Amino acid sequence: RVAQVIRLSKVFNKMKPDEAAKMIPVMDEELAIDVMARLKPKQAAIILGKLEAELAARLTMKMAEGKRARLKSPNLDR
Repeated sequence: RVAQVIRLSKVFNKMKPDEAAKMIPVMDEELAIDVMARLKPKQAAIILGKLEAELAARLTMKMAEGKRARLKSPNLDR
């Protein structure tokens, strides 16, 4: 799964944000969150801005929760 997320995030970073934003709503939500979390911040922001507000908010909240969980983890040397 990690390899898939890395590969997809590279693809999404190179895509036009309009095209990437069309794919996010039909993707598995957990996969979309993992991919979005690995994007360049500017690319992620543009894509989130093109999504329906409710979906963008949900993805953003889940990405933030995941980041907080990683920061609290005792194994920070990943």
